[in-house]
Amino acid sequence: MRTPTLIICFILSIISISSGKLTVKLQGTGSSFPADALNTWISAFPNTTNFKTNYDLASFSYKSQNDNPSLADLQSKTAQFGALDNPMAVADQLTLQSATLDTIYHLPIVLTAVTIVYNIPGYTNLKLSADVVAGIFSGTITKWNDIRITSLNPDLSYDQTIKVGVRSDPASTTYEMTDYISRFASAGVWTYGVTNNPKWPSGFTSLEGGSGLADYVRDNFATIGYAKKRTAFRKVLPMAALKNSVGAFVAPTDTSLQQAASTMSSSMPTITATTWSTYKMGLAANILAYPATYYAYIVGLRTQLPLSAGLTDFYRYIYSDEGSSALASGFTPLLSTTRVSIFSQIEAMNAADFIGAASMAYSLNLFTIAFVTLLSIFAALLL
Repeated sequence: MRTPTLIICFILSIISISSGKLTVKLQGTGSSFPADALNTWISAFPNTTNFKTNYDLASFSYKSQNDNPSLADLQSKTAQFGALDNPMAVADQLTLQSATLDTIYHLPIVLTAVTIVYNIPGYTNLKLSADVVAGIFSGTITKWNDIRITSLNPDLSYDQTIKVGVRSDPASTTYEMTDYISRFASAGVWTYGVTNNPKWPSGFTSLEGGSGLADYVRDNFATIGYAKKRTAFRKVLPMAALKNSVGAFVAPTDTSLQQAASTMSSSMPTITATTWSTYKMGLAANILAYPATYYAYIVGLRTQLPLSAGLTDFYRYIYSDEGSSALASGFTPLLSTTRVSIFSQIEAMNAADFIGAASMAYSLNLFTIAFVTLLSIFAALLL
């Protein structure tokens, strides 16, 4: 009879399905700055032993758009994670959590910094305070030989008008630059606040995009502007040493960014906190710390972690030694202690979900065993 054979085939198909690999289909969306890091990790992850053992790849990509991930994509589950240069504002985070009845997590993935870039022929050791940066970018300091600049740089002799380049488009880099000035400049020196798109004084040259502004500074003498550390690194632009909270002038390097992160690590928020936008690494009271240090982040919805095949293991790879070593030049890796802390929090956050899933799987397994047993008895009766 064919019936027992069909039953056996059905049983084997159940076993095959239950023992198969999970299919990875993930989409990220967000800022352009961390795109190179994320795309490096996305390309490398499928080649890891963990992935080859447990997963099949359907699709995995990151879509760079503007400076922030599409909150609508996260809310609609079109994207499983987003990436952004600046942490989500408290109001935005609470709104999204209310709309999704879910919890938002922030995962720092790399250290970054806003730098002041300049082009003074033959001079690469510029030191600036927040008051001087504020004066230049508010249009009250207009000459390179202004006493407020030369008092910090007595070896600088450059009698030229300062040509100021700024971003014409709303940008996280502008937000970080104005944030640095607002925190460190004397009262009343800076009146533009913290913003990603200030109304700049007339006479400045407005450029679209970080590369556009960096190219302007690189190609024109007597210029000054601002850029992400990685952009300045790639464009081979000198970066000013900025005065930090203890009065030291510190250049932006991997070490000085990590010094800021290390000093402020004890006050770092938990990954599900709503206080990331108020966390300021640049305030580190450390003579070696760069004062305009920030994180770039992955953000996502907590419930998507156990529901999105491979996402937690992707994070596991990012925070591994292997993932950290894979970062391209110009990106500053997280401290190893930070990587361990963040992934430990991911695992702890998922623990209840994993336990619930395991309990469900165990119950399903008992049901499957009982079902297969009944089918076997039924098949025997038909023989």
